[in-house]
Parts: sequence; structure tokens; C-alpha cells
Amino acid sequence: MPREHEGENPEESFSETDRENEKEISVTLSRESTFADLYRLMENHENSEELKDLFDQELIDNFGQEIVDEVMAFEESANPEAAKTKVIDFFVERGYEKGDIIAYLPVEFK
Repeated sequence: MPREHEGENPEESFSETDRENEKEISVTLSRESTFADLYRLMENHENSEELKDLFDQELIDNFGQEIVDEVMAFEESANPEAAKTKVIDFFVERGYEKGDIIAYLPVEFK
């Protein structure tokens, strides 16, 4: 039995309302923001649980397991590297651009 939406372009099946809702559930970072800043903003967001779930799911869907593990390790409050590691630098060092972060994660930059 074929799956629903099989053969459809995912971009076409993603409605404008979905895009607007996803945009509302995001955080805005400065270019210098660290992972500690990112997780603090997500924790203080009015939809923090939904944002965290979306962030984790998008991270898993769009990045390799090694990157997922590294990013999720930054969430641990005892990890001092989270306060030292800039979000943009982390992804650039692994071959991604700032635009990739914006496209793949619920994150925007000032």
C-alpha cells in the first residue's frame, strides 16, 4: 500500500501556514552566540518544550549522528564547552554555512 504523499515534493506539501508556525517557533541569535546562549534562549522561549522538540528533530533529520551527539552534549549544564563554542563556528568547521543552520534548524541570526 503506498504511503500518503508518496512522490510529492516535500516543499510543495509543506503549507505556508506550516512555514509561518515554524518561523514563530524559533530563536534569534547574534553571530557570536554560543551553544549555552542557544539553549538558554530555547529554555526561556514561551513555547520552550515545542521548540526543543523541533530543534532536536530537525537536528536529527538534517545532520549526521556525530554532529547530533556533539550538539546534544552541549545541552548538559555541566559542559563548559557550551559557553565557549559559537554556534556558527561549530557548523562552519564541519562544512556547513550559516544559511544551512537557518534552513535546517529553528534558528535565525541578527
